[in-house]
Amino acid sequence: MPLKFVSGNGSGAALRGGSTFGWGLGYSPKMLNASETGSAQRPVLRFEVIGTVEEFDALRPEWDKLIAAVGNPNHVFLQHSWLSHWAHCFVSPDGPQLQVVVARADGRVAAIWPLVREKQFGMRILTWMGLPVSQYCDVLVEDGPWREDFIKAGLHFIKRSLGGDLFIARMVREDGLVAKALTQTGARLVGTEHAASVDPGGLQTLADLDKRLGRSTAKSRRRRRKQLSKEGAPRYSVHREGDEAMRAVDHALTFKEEWFAKHGIISQAYSDERFGAFWRRVAASKDQRVGLRAGVLELDGRPIAVELGLRFKGRHHAHVGAFSLDYEHTSPGLSQLEAQILECAADGVGEYDLLAPLSDYKTKLADKTTAVNDYVLPVSSFGHAGNALGLTSATSVAKTVFKSLPVGVRKAIKAAIN
Repeated sequence: MPLKFVSGNGSGAALRGGSTFGWGLGYSPKMLNASETGSAQRPVLRFEVIGTVEEFDALRPEWDKLIAAVGNPNHVFLQHSWLSHWAHCFVSPDGPQLQVVVARADGRVAAIWPLVREKQFGMRILTWMGLPVSQYCDVLVEDGPWREDFIKAGLHFIKRSLGGDLFIARMVREDGLVAKALTQTGARLVGTEHAASVDPGGLQTLADLDKRLGRSTAKSRRRRRKQLSKEGAPRYSVHREGDEAMRAVDHALTFKEEWFAKHGIISQAYSDERFGAFWRRVAASKDQRVGLRAGVLELDGRPIAVELGLRFKGRHHAHVGAFSLDYEHTSPGLSQLEAQILECAADGVGEYDLLAPLSDYKTKLADKTTAVNDYVLPVSSFGHAGNALGLTSATSVAKTVFKSLPVGVRKAIKAAIN
C-alpha cells in the first residue's frame, strides 16, 4: 500500500514548538474496501515531533487515552507517567533530546513513537525514551485495518525527518508491534536475549511452587528456607507509591551497590545518579503512578531482600531485585521471589514476568520464554558507514570480554575507572 506525501504542512495543529508533517495512506480498493472498514475514506496521518519536556507533559491526556484503548502488558514501559518520570530525570542539554513522534488521524492521536536523539559513536543516534530503565520498547498504535501501515509510515517519517544517523531499536519483544516492521525495513539484528515468565495460576503455597521444580531443586529450596527461618522470623509485604516504597528503593539500591562492589561489576545504569533519582521519583509520586509494587522481605523487622516491580494490565514485571549480602548463604533473593509469585497468584495476576536476560534460576521457574531483540537501522549515509564498520557491536563485545575476566581483575579495572 503506497505512501503519498500530502503537500504543505497539513491542517493539523502541532503542539507548541513541534513540527507538523502530513502523510496520506493510499489503499487499493481490491485490498481494502468500504465494507471492511465501514468507510471508504482513506486515513491521513499528520506527524508532530515533540521536543520539550513541557510539550511531552501536555500530551498526557491523549497519551493515556490511547494506551488505555490499545495498550497491552508489553507496554508497561510506554506509560506516560513512567516516561514523564524518566524525562524529568534524564533529559538535559548535554544528554538525550526528546524526539517524540505523534501521528494524528482526523485530529486524534493514532500512533506514538517515544524517541530521543543523542550523540554516540560520533553519530546522531535515535532510540527509545526510557533506556536504560525501560526493559521493553515498542510503539503505541490504534487498532484497525491500517495498523501495520501506520507503523511503516512512522518508520518512514523517522528515517527522513528526525535528523539521525542510526536508529538503535533496543529491547524489542518478538511479539511487539514494531518488530515486524523493523525486519521488513531492513534493520540489522545485533543481539537477542530472552525474557522468562511464570503463570501464577493455581499457586497457593510454597509446596505448590515446589511441584513445578525438579526434585533436586525443590529439595535445595526447602533447605535454604529452613536456613532462613533459623536466622529469624521472615515477613513479606508489598507497597505501592509512598514512604514505604521510598524506603524499599533506598534498600534496593544499597544492596545492588554492595553486590556490584563484591563482584567487581561495572554497571553504567546503576552508577548513573539519574537512575536512583528516577526510582525515588517513581516511588514518591502519587499523581503519576506507574503500577509500582515494592516487595520487601524482612527478617525480624530488618529488610534483607527487595523487588521493585510493576503491575500493568494483568502482568507483574519483576524489575529490580536485590538482597543483603549478610544473608547471602540463605538465598534471600529466591525467598523474596517465591513470596512475590504467591502474592501475584493471590491478587489474580495472570503472568509474572522475570524480564531479560535469562538466568539459571529463571529457567527453573519459567513456563515460557520470549525473545527480546536489539536492532540497528541506518537512516543516513553516515549511519550506513558506521553500521558497516560494526561500531554498535563493539560495545557488546567489550561488555562480554569484561564479564569473562576474573573478579579480581574486574575490581582493579573498576577502581582505576573510579
